[in-house]
Amino acid sequence: MSKVALITGASRGIGNAISHYFAQQGYSLILLSLNRENLKKRKRNCVQNMHHAT
Repeated sequence: MSKVALITGASRGIGNAISHYFAQQGYSLILLSLNRENLKKRKRNCVQNMHHAT
């Protein structure tokens, strides 16, 4: 069974740090944020460091 984490406030602060940690641990992530631009930056970072994101 695959591991999935749903993280709110993922575009900055603790949510950003938690999303980075879970991505490193191999989780599939569902990231939520009110700030669309910061969330796009977070996604780009995940793609660069984890090699996949949608």
